[in-house]
Amino acid sequence: MCIAMQEEFWQIINDLLQVSLGDIIKDAIASDPDRSKFGFIPYMAKTYLGRLLAESFCERMISIANIVMSEYYMLALGSMHAWSNVYH
Repeated sequence: MCIAMQEEFWQIINDLLQVSLGDIIKDAIASDPDRSKFGFIPYMAKTYLGRLLAESFCERMISIANIVMSEYYMLALGSMHAWSNVYH
């Protein structure tokens, strides 16, 4: 691929990354109220997009909880060792 084509390719990719997928799906649903053009595809895409966002949020929360619990465990373990040294 020549340099001009590579630059054009990355410009297209950059332009597509700025597009809001939610707006495209809303427009597709609004432009086809009787589902004669797209059928249920926009509705399925909307549901799939919502699921991905919720799944991503849950994964982030689980990751944060793991970090917090690991730090808490290390602090608790350290304090348990400190107390065990006092009694031995």
